[in-house]
Amino acid sequence: MVDIKIAFDKDLHKPGDAITGEVIIESDEYDSYEAVRLDLFCTMKSEVSKGTGDSRRTYIDTEHIIQDKHYLAEQPQIQAGINKFPFSVELPIDVPGTYEGTNGEIVYEIRAVLEKENWIDPLVIEKLQVVWLVPRQNIESKSIHWIDEEEDYPRLEVSLDSNHLVLGEDLLFKVKVASGLDMRGLRVKIAYREEVAPKGMNDFSRDILAMIEYDKNEVMTDTWMDVRIPTSSEWPFPFLSKLIWTQYVLEVDIDVPFRTDITSRIPLLVTFPFHRDSTSTDDTVIFEWDSK
Repeated sequence: MVDIKIAFDKDLHKPGDAITGEVIIESDEYDSYEAVRLDLFCTMKSEVSKGTGDSRRTYIDTEHIIQDKHYLAEQPQIQAGINKFPFSVELPIDVPGTYEGTNGEIVYEIRAVLEKENWIDPLVIEKLQVVWLVPRQNIESKSIHWIDEEEDYPRLEVSLDSNHLVLGEDLLFKVKVASGLDMRGLRVKIAYREEVAPKGMNDFSRDILAMIEYDKNEVMTDTWMDVRIPTSSEWPFPFLSKLIWTQYVLEVDIDVPFRTDITSRIPLLVTFPFHRDSTSTDDTVIFEWDSK
């Protein structure tokens, strides 16, 4: 019997890092093999299912970002007992980090393979956690004044001095609600939206990261209300890729009973504070994706 394990020197890696460790092969007996191989894969995938029952179809797009094979030993003689093969594999500097979304994912895998002719190669697969290397961005923010135009008068207005949000800082804005509306209350939310379109089949999902609810008795009408929503530097950052698009959206809803809510959706420009990690540089900040 042969048992294969991968022991990494550290749990988290960032783009440009050398992934180091050992492939550990434990065998009951001496035997000869063709090679000990280490494969590194990074795959981006988006997936959408449409329809129900027999008409249900799943659409998938896949992009292979990394497909590397590294030979640690050729024609190795595996001894009975424990055999160790050290490795060092470098991640490219421009790769994305790990991502686990609703309809999209970016996954890193390392496979240790023991090649033997005319035999099913024993292997072990381990997932890697790769942090994001977020570039410093020059944001050109702008003020936003959103007005509801569904009726002859504005039932809802939202005003932001800047659409730029630094995660970890409060988002400040103003809301004005018209008097005379039949409503249950007001909700303000910060949502993280993910969009994919495998094979042209568009779909999106959203996670509500923060929400404040006001009862109708708390809503001042015909005057500007100041709103402050706290945010977290641990929240994910928005990114654009070939298969997955994500963004932050400020949502303001007037909760109308038995009718469609009156809703404002304003995209936000988001950056990270550049002091959150000791390994950050002047141009980048480290972000570890917190999988749900």
